[in-house]
Amino acid sequence: MEKVMRLASQRAVTVFSFSSCCMCYSVKSLFSELGVDAAIHELDEDPSGAEMERALVWLLGRKPPVPAIFIGGRLF
Repeated sequence: MEKVMRLASQRAVTVFSFSSCCMCYSVKSLFSELGVDAAIHELDEDPSGAEMERALVWLLGRKPPVPAIFIGGRLF
């Protein structure tokens, strides 16, 4: 949980994603088209992705927990 919150607070917009998720792709594309320089964290490509996924499931109360979008450190 601590790592997720730390990463989410480092940039104005942070997206936790799976590289194969079509909804995640849409969210990342939207932010890119809007000129938003979002921090993207692909859980399936990160060595600690499973740990972050569990934290996001706990925060969101749903599985899969992606796309998880943080703006200004707050979960949306």
